[in-house]
Amino acid sequence: MSKQVNKGRILAAIVFMMLLAGCASNSTNSTDSPDIKGDNEAEASDRDMEGSVKVLYEWPQDEALYARIVESFNKDYPNIKLEFIRSQGGDYLNVLVASGEAPDIVTSSPNTPNWIANGLIKELSPYIEADPEMDKDLFYEPAYSRHATADGKIWGLPWQVDPNFVLVYNQAILEQYGITEIPQMNSLAEFGAFLEKFWIVENGEQVMTTILPHETFGPLNTLQTYAYLNGATNETFYDPASKKVNFNDPIIVKALEFLVEFKRTHIDDQRMAKLNASLPEGSSRILSDKAAVDIAITGWVEDWVTQNPNLTFLSMPAESLWLGGSGLNMVASKQENKAAWIVMKWLTATNEGAAALTNSNFVSGKVVNPVMEEKVAKDPVWQVTHDILTNAKRSHLESWVPVDFSKEFYEKWQEVFYTGKLEPKAFLDHMTKYIQALIDEMK
Repeated sequence: MSKQVNKGRILAAIVFMMLLAGCASNSTNSTDSPDIKGDNEAEASDRDMEGSVKVLYEWPQDEALYARIVESFNKDYPNIKLEFIRSQGGDYLNVLVASGEAPDIVTSSPNTPNWIANGLIKELSPYIEADPEMDKDLFYEPAYSRHATADGKIWGLPWQVDPNFVLVYNQAILEQYGITEIPQMNSLAEFGAFLEKFWIVENGEQVMTTILPHETFGPLNTLQTYAYLNGATNETFYDPASKKVNFNDPIIVKALEFLVEFKRTHIDDQRMAKLNASLPEGSSRILSDKAAVDIAITGWVEDWVTQNPNLTFLSMPAESLWLGGSGLNMVASKQENKAAWIVMKWLTATNEGAAALTNSNFVSGKVVNPVMEEKVAKDPVWQVTHDILTNAKRSHLESWVPVDFSKEFYEKWQEVFYTGKLEPKAFLDHMTKYIQALIDEMK
């Protein structure tokens, strides 16, 4: 999730396949306890371990990254063959398990709750508890907690983290409209009032814009970001203790109403299409001085600033911040593969594993990361990245809702924003009932 293939949508826009019960039966027979030792003697023997580990990945889609990871890993573990396999889309883990080609590790995705329910991945608490070098404090808390279920079990470890989001703005345009600095924005109303200043129409032409709030990296990410800015938490959407869905909570309804009203008031699709058609090929509104403000993921910012030196950046309002990205799950199998835990641990919890990601301009979920610290000291983009990492208090919505509801969500979202068939409250009432019914079926 190329990076510009909508990172947020990669997290949320996949239409899921139902897991076949017969495929899960082979992976629920493993009762072996992990044989993990953490003393120096065991670590030395691990260096000589022979084995092979296959990792199924969906994101990041960067072949060069995986080549560098393998090279770096084999400096520490020369006798373990590490292979990365790219997902073919959908729930490809289920496809591989059904064909008898199950990998050892898989990158976390919105399928994870179904994988847990169908016994396709292992609970990791026994591994973590048996390894004295592993501790939750190694990781950014929101990134770690997204892999925990309500009963306290841990099903994955943070790996690549996406800090969401960076607010990019054009200083020259702000000054043109009499604004010398970005104001403090601690609420949805304050954020909206700031954006409204830059939606300018002259002689029927759209001459200035900002971000399109209703298109913030996909529908789920959009609703989550602005609901958080309006005071929501994970539990506002879904309470895992009571297993109750609350998408129609007034806080969330108000956030969606804000997005709908902003679009209806300021964003005319025909004017926007004409403006976009006038931009130079390969450019965008923010790069062509037709947007005062935009939202970016970390990987885009340096490129934007290089192309338009008037651009600068800071993090989005603190209450809106959250961490996405990819974790790692261990695939259940009949036979214990001790090398799989070594790979999981190296990728997520070692400086070497963190460096392999960070040197490729991805963000590691590991808090103490010397390469990251060096980048933060020298590079303003990474300083903002670090600000988001340390200030984000809430994890990603999808990890907290244990059923697949994305297809229905996307279809109805179109009716809210693009056909006008549904009002925000009616949409969220429908989704609450729809998701609750799916959850009740799991009991």
